[in-house]
Amino acid sequence: MTIVDVSLAIPESTSPVPTLCSVHAEEGRGEFGSAKFRGNCSGLLIRDLLQYFRPRNLLDPMQGSGTAGDVAKSLGIAYQGVDLTTGFDATNPRSFDGLGGFDMVWLHPPYFDLIKYNDDHRCLSRSSSLEAFCEQLRAVLQNCVTVLTERGHLAILIGDITRRGRYFGLPFHTWAVATAIGLELACPEIVRLSHGASSNYKRYDFSFIPRVHDICFVFRKRNELAQFQVHHSVETPVCDKQPGAEPLP
Repeated sequence: MTIVDVSLAIPESTSPVPTLCSVHAEEGRGEFGSAKFRGNCSGLLIRDLLQYFRPRNLLDPMQGSGTAGDVAKSLGIAYQGVDLTTGFDATNPRSFDGLGGFDMVWLHPPYFDLIKYNDDHRCLSRSSSLEAFCEQLRAVLQNCVTVLTERGHLAILIGDITRRGRYFGLPFHTWAVATAIGLELACPEIVRLSHGASSNYKRYDFSFIPRVHDICFVFRKRNELAQFQVHHSVETPVCDKQPGAEPLP
């Protein structure tokens, strides 16, 4: 294992979270969730996002060990957490009936089939292919949008997987799915350094560039008026396709 210290110079602003920037490098996980839950993330990024966007309430439709709920409770924010273990299927629009409006939805889905969490075919970790995973993710995001308030934000943390030298590009697919259903970025994508990943402490007998981060996108509903103004105020065509993203059907 090689240790690399990270120091960042962040511009001063009136941000309520001065240390929150496009690279989240804070170590530790805080007193949030359970580190024993495989694939669980630190609550520190969730904490910073909640303090910055200041939602009145939070929904986590894939709550796992309840990290987001622990963070929300510590900040006095109303919280609702559900997942397949509570009978909630985030791919099914009927699951969202009667949930009401949320100022923020936090979503930390499986990274395709990197970790198979259960034997339930409705779980994204049981998707039969990358294309099927993207379709299930599309359904989840569409359902989450239906319960977002007008001021609402949807934050999703996603990493990537590599097999036999092939990079799946899950963050790019996530971006493509989100923008296809009418979402746009509310802030820069955030690179979250994976301090606690078990793979960071392994030794490999071949050469490669290790991935030691995942990506957090914070989306909001697209402002159609702003989109109209952008498209009519520039002379060059606006291209929505992102570099490296494969088109989805």
